[in-house]
Amino acid sequence: MTTFPFPVNPSRQRVETQITNTSGFTKIGDMTEQGGLAAAFDGTTSAAFAASASKTVTGTTDSTIGIDWGAGVAKTIDRFVCYGANGASSVWFQNGTGTSITVRLEGSNDNTNWMTLYTGTINNSNSSAGPFDSTSSGSVDTSAGYRYHRLRITTTSSGGAYTVSFAELQFFEVR
Repeated sequence: MTTFPFPVNPSRQRVETQITNTSGFTKIGDMTEQGGLAAAFDGTTSAAFAASASKTVTGTTDSTIGIDWGAGVAKTIDRFVCYGANGASSVWFQNGTGTSITVRLEGSNDNTNWMTLYTGTINNSNSSAGPFDSTSSGSVDTSAGYRYHRLRITTTSSGGAYTVSFAELQFFEVR
């Protein structure tokens, strides 16, 4: 029997791999409050609000968070999982009456023109939500690879100012 120093996929099926080391990539977006953008990519799925990537918003507002994979790099993302502050007892909204969250995975090669690759909804009313996995509703468009990937989070609140927070965002790519 021959052994190989690398994984072999004889059926030529697409293999999904979690991107666990994002330290060499630039974080992008506007969720810079509390722990900032880097906090959502530190591998910690159970983080307190103060250690999560956050943005304070009112009414219906977009927030963004993602990664620039670097010049000459295009990744095909087929899944993402995001965790609200406090991990398994995730709270997506802090200090407000948030009623709905629309999550879009977007890809771009120039950080200006974005393609929507996935759209889903997180239902939350300032309560525990648990992690959100894109495979729970629908699928991600994997027809092309992109240099930039981000989540565009559109929130709607019936109350005053509130904060949207992510403890962790995990991307999975196909190869």
